[in-house]
Amino acid sequence: ALQFFANTIIHIEIVDETGHLQKIYFPKNPICAYATSGSKERTLKRLSIDNPSQKIMEFLQQGLALINEMTHLEQIKRSKLFGVVLSPAELLFLHDVILILSFVVNIIMIITLHSTDDGTIKFSPSAARSWVEYLGYAQILCSTSYICSGLYTLFPIVVQEKWNSRMSLPSVRRSQKQGNKHAQDMLVPVDEMSHKDARKLLRNKGPSAAEFNMTRKRQFGSMSTKIYYWWLCFLMALQSNRLLYLVYFNCLSYAGALYHEIFYTIQLLDIIQKFPTLTFVIQSITMNKYQLLNTALLGFIVIYIYATLGFYFLQD
Repeated sequence: ALQFFANTIIHIEIVDETGHLQKIYFPKNPICAYATSGSKERTLKRLSIDNPSQKIMEFLQQGLALINEMTHLEQIKRSKLFGVVLSPAELLFLHDVILILSFVVNIIMIITLHSTDDGTIKFSPSAARSWVEYLGYAQILCSTSYICSGLYTLFPIVVQEKWNSRMSLPSVRRSQKQGNKHAQDMLVPVDEMSHKDARKLLRNKGPSAAEFNMTRKRQFGSMSTKIYYWWLCFLMALQSNRLLYLVYFNCLSYAGALYHEIFYTIQLLDIIQKFPTLTFVIQSITMNKYQLLNTALLGFIVIYIYATLGFYFLQD
């Protein structure tokens, strides 16, 4: 019994107004077991540490996305596809395997690629090309499993996160208030709405609107509204860096194996995602891009001034 409560009860420590340290105990939700280390890191990176009050509000917003992700992972485990769809830990391991295969291919290329007298580049010995091809086929096999499981796992999470972000936009909130102000006491079933009204409701309140969830299964009233909903989900997925990077990383595997091995060299850039220090280096450049551009412009102007002075007065 003690072990059970130790695993299901957690606490935080706070300092009250009198300066005394207190412990607050609360039950741990079972879905917390599905929180991955990558999800925790992404949640912490998105928080603003400059403003404490803003940090709390952002933590609450990111916490909702984290809860949706954990709930979805729990549903996958309970579904019939569990055992076929890879878990987040297995996806991370498979990602590392693909990256290691890419490193091995690049090492073989460095050792065995040689330029001939006629300017062509060939493998020497010629068996090295077969090694690269076999490793490429192994990478295709891993990438296929990785992208199928990754899309099945990430697509609902990303789409739900985008819908939550959309519903929090000021323009959408104003539309929601206007709709609630003129709404009737009784909800109108979506089957009785026109296609235009159903789409407007979907844009303003999202798929979580009560009109779409009057039964145990979500209903959109018509096939055109359902297609419109999936079209919006697809557009939202295209705005997700996580999904785009997943597709980009695996497309490099297919391109390297089926088209040209030069794509394996580009795939090595994935090492930036493996080490936080390299991520901070990239962020230091992208977050300060305007300052860097201004500095480069100033350097160009100074060089241009010295070049002009040298052209007119220092020709000798």
